[in-house]
Amino acid sequence: MSDFRLAFRQLLRHRGFTVTAVLTLALGIGIALTAFSWVRAVLLDPLPGTLDSGRIVSVESLSAAGTMIDSSYPDCRDYGAQATQLAGLIVFKERPLNLGNGDGSERAWAEMVSGNFFSLLGVKPRLGRFFAEDDRADSTAAAHVAVISEGLWRRSFQGARDVIGRTVRLNRHEFTIIGVAPAEFPGTINGLVFDVWVPLALQGELTGSSNWLENRASRPLHLLARLTPGATVETARVEMGLIAQRLAREYPKTNAGLSATVVPLAQASFGVQTILASVVRILFGMGVLVLLIVCANLSNLMLVRATARQHEISVRQALGAGWGRIVRSLLAESLLLALAGAIAGMVFTFWAADLLRFFAPASSLPLALAGRVDWSLAPLAFGFVVLATFAAGLAPALWAARPELVSSLRSGRGAGISPHAERWRSALTSLEIALALVALSGAAFAWQAFRQARAISPGFEAGGVLLAAINPGASGYTAATGPEFIDRLSDRLRAQPGVEQVAFAETVPFGLEGGSWEDLTVPGFTPQAGESMKVYRNRVSPDYFRLMRIPLLEGRDFNAADDARMPLVAIVNETFVRRYLAGGEAIGRTFEGWGENLTIVGVAKDAKYARVDEAAQPYFYVPLQQFYHPGVGLAVHVRMNSGVDPAQFLPALRRELRAVDPEVPIFEAATLQDFIGAASFSRRLAAALLALIGATAVGLAALGLYGVIAFAVSQRTREIGVRIALGAQSFDVVRLLATRGLRLIAFGLAAGGALSLALLPLVQRFLGSIGGLDPLAVVLAAAAVSLIAMLACLAPLRGATRVNPVDALRAE
Repeated sequence: MSDFRLAFRQLLRHRGFTVTAVLTLALGIGIALTAFSWVRAVLLDPLPGTLDSGRIVSVESLSAAGTMIDSSYPDCRDYGAQATQLAGLIVFKERPLNLGNGDGSERAWAEMVSGNFFSLLGVKPRLGRFFAEDDRADSTAAAHVAVISEGLWRRSFQGARDVIGRTVRLNRHEFTIIGVAPAEFPGTINGLVFDVWVPLALQGELTGSSNWLENRASRPLHLLARLTPGATVETARVEMGLIAQRLAREYPKTNAGLSATVVPLAQASFGVQTILASVVRILFGMGVLVLLIVCANLSNLMLVRATARQHEISVRQALGAGWGRIVRSLLAESLLLALAGAIAGMVFTFWAADLLRFFAPASSLPLALAGRVDWSLAPLAFGFVVLATFAAGLAPALWAARPELVSSLRSGRGAGISPHAERWRSALTSLEIALALVALSGAAFAWQAFRQARAISPGFEAGGVLLAAINPGASGYTAATGPEFIDRLSDRLRAQPGVEQVAFAETVPFGLEGGSWEDLTVPGFTPQAGESMKVYRNRVSPDYFRLMRIPLLEGRDFNAADDARMPLVAIVNETFVRRYLAGGEAIGRTFEGWGENLTIVGVAKDAKYARVDEAAQPYFYVPLQQFYHPGVGLAVHVRMNSGVDPAQFLPALRRELRAVDPEVPIFEAATLQDFIGAASFSRRLAAALLALIGATAVGLAALGLYGVIAFAVSQRTREIGVRIALGAQSFDVVRLLATRGLRLIAFGLAAGGALSLALLPLVQRFLGSIGGLDPLAVVLAAAAVSLIAMLACLAPLRGATRVNPVDALRAE
């Protein structure tokens, strides 16, 4: 305790040094903790609010090609009955529902779940209860009961304690509230926050679609399971594969070629980890890099302080203080600084963890992109404290405690820094420059990947288009009346000034929501072994291709005559023709989907559908009027005339929609240009945050170099005064001191450049670059680091040229 009291007094006496050291450490520890909070939310604990989430795994169906796909309820039921490595399975599906009535309704994102959903997850209700056996949640006779989130409870019911037993209106159906989920449980899809949970058995009634409970061919569901005690992911995976093989033999019509696997939650095929896993790993690595630079900076500062305190330390040694006692007292200072920096870093983390929200793309999904910050981060923060204490304080403490009593006492103010300590400071400074170059090169690589993604043509024209999400089926429209509603709204919108085209589609390219596919059979085409015939598609209205500026290469567009009374038709893309029709004549050919024959009436140019870096893939479109059903949500597309801002048309769109039917609300609206930002979301996030981290690293390295040169000037003041008195010019003095700074910069750039190039393949894999990353980025980053480093040297060098020889000699 005496060591800590002495250290505290020393730090209090030198407030400038203390504040600088604490703020620098706070920045380093705060950045590292913030990045870890993102890693934790995305990868380490993707299912908060549940009991022993490490034992919960995702059960994924596998196509013949080995890709993970959604599952069916009958398969899940068989998995649960036959598996011995799983304590139980839950089934769920995300779905937007209308909450309330008419234009005042809002979109509530729901999870439709099996009856054992909350019990298997181990979630405890905030109020009321969860689903029980009497609710028959897995039966077509399921009760109309719902569990709401704490957020919805406070938002719509003002946190009333008597909410249990009250009703909510979902898609025009009344549901009795039986419970409130705790705030710490957002749902089972990582990165999304849900408002309500309802029995899966009611999905047919709520959406107007067929019942999933008995249809083995319908695969819209996600599965999670809890491992039994002693079971592992590997043993469960093997068992699930064997069960899937039995089901494939038993139900060849629906399960032939399908298998199943078990993966940790961080590898599930749904959730934000599918797009952010690599990014947060890189950010955490860069955060630790900044922390190392901070430690090197602090070590330099501590070495300067130890040099200034040589006389004091020598006196203490002369009075009997042992080597260990001196080291311990100096490490106590480092520990106090590290603790103060960690506390300030935690405060920084509570603010910075929400930075991800600023980069969230336009999406209809209930995104919740933020790090998870609470005091459970304290152990990691303490680990950083230990790292900072020893990395920053050990070498200076060992140097200061060296047994050089006589020379230090004779000098009266310290014998000056030794060549060994000088080399240590120089090495630390070069290390800072090297690490800063690695960080800035990483940012440059990320910007390259982002620019490459932005430069790729999506195959359509996004500018000038307004999107708005509606769901007529949730407002009571059926398969027969839905197309009539679409036609009426289209006519009114086309009549508005400034409107060029209007179209409707089920899916918008590049949306985080993903797309829909169908199992196809193409006459005359034999799939290769393991080839999936699940082909992605879109339901679109007439004028969709003109509005999106997707050229039709052959045939015709859909028109008003393509309705439910006419033969089913489709438009396919170029790759569909090349792959399934051998590049031959497409118009008039047929293929089977939904158990029906569809005739190809047009061929559209290839476009990008899910990602800008995706390879060309078969794709097809069907008329919305022929394939409309109430469970389909729609995106209204309105292209405005050139020069008209599409965002300004939103009030008119709302007005015309109310005129057609005030019971159908608009839930989200955005320009198509903003919406497709989801395609490059992860690259944009990596580029922006790595640029911020890289700039911080370079600034810290420049600060360290400034300290080294300034200290060298102070140590050589008498020598400089003598040289000037003997006739040395300012250029001579600058050259003498600048040589050292340039040498440190050169060593740092050489080491940092080599390390950056060595890490290039790894960074390229994580960032998913499209055209390969150019190593020239390292050269440009090195030029930037060199410039900033040389600027950091200017101030102390300028001060050296102004040394007054008389004052310097008098001071000696």
